[in-house]
Amino acid sequence: MNHPLIVPTEDWHAALKTLRVAGDLEELARGLAAGPALPMVAPARRVRHTQGSVATVDAPIAELLFQPEDATPFSTDAATLKPWSQALACLRSAPRCWLSTVRPDGHPHAAPVLLVLVDGVACVASRPNTRKSRNLARNPHGVIMVGNEDLDLVVKGEVHRVSGDTMLRRMAAAFGAKYRWSFDVRDGRAYDGSLPGSPEYAFYQICPVQAFGYGADGMTATRWRFDRASGRR
Repeated sequence: MNHPLIVPTEDWHAALKTLRVAGDLEELARGLAAGPALPMVAPARRVRHTQGSVATVDAPIAELLFQPEDATPFSTDAATLKPWSQALACLRSAPRCWLSTVRPDGHPHAAPVLLVLVDGVACVASRPNTRKSRNLARNPHGVIMVGNEDLDLVVKGEVHRVSGDTMLRRMAAAFGAKYRWSFDVRDGRAYDGSLPGSPEYAFYQICPVQAFGYGADGMTATRWRFDRASGRR
């Protein structure tokens, strides 16, 4: 059986399209280091995270990304706002996504990763000694980018490693169900027994701060805002 990271060429074309929509990665990394440019207004619902458990994400505030005074070609009609359920459907069906992290020198790093949803939260897997995992150990800020025929999606947030056998088994089950990628979980760690040496893998969850959805028509754009007041304890 092929390893899940060996993918058909045509799938990369969709991923590259997502990168073009997301914009220049270097600018993205500078934005991550500086924090959000717009003030955050706390919505009624929030992102909740408890140490050693999977985060839960309630419905965010949806708003138009552009206003009439911005003089852009994008629609300023509130009727074109996209529901968060459409973004979740995009994440759920994605064969993979791009994960952008920040290197210690402030430069961006992007890599394709496999993606699952656990309790409505996007989760990815990575070897602990990879560049992206080492970046996240120093700086949890990250962006995932994915697209399908209906939506190009960018999710900005904090990427935290998950611990605890119970939660690791839940994530391992999600990867097994979607990709037939099996993990052995023992003593608080996950291992891929199908590879020589049974290397360890780390599971991460993306707790969103902001997300951006661009319609396939090229004329509609939605921003979703999440409450940042609640985070890791």
